[in-house]
Amino acid sequence: MKLIDSLFTIHETKSTDDGFSAEMSPIMDSCIYKAHFPGFPITPGACLIRIVGELVGKHVENDVVLSTIKNVKFLNVVIPSENMKLFVDVKVDSQLKVQAVVRDESSVFTKMSLQYSLK
Repeated sequence: MKLIDSLFTIHETKSTDDGFSAEMSPIMDSCIYKAHFPGFPITPGACLIRIVGELVGKHVENDVVLSTIKNVKFLNVVIPSENMKLFVDVKVDSQLKVQAVVRDESSVFTKMSLQYSLK
């Protein structure tokens, strides 16, 4: 299951000098939010890692596979809301080593150091 368009809507992606930044919103009626957890949905940490991979794949115009999780820090819980805007700031090098931050306007939710390979 791809998370783009099933858990998150991507509104805009901008290239940066060393990667890209994406703006996205949660899809409130997603089956993932209905299951995790009914009545009090939160975004699973694994889904935050997965969405970064999907965005990296779009950026390099090729499917990628997560090969190593070097470090992941979950600093705050992502509790989805109707008008929530999340930002994913990604630095990616030529070897597909990725530094990513998931945040909103005022809080950082997750910081990640990941390694991908082409599928």
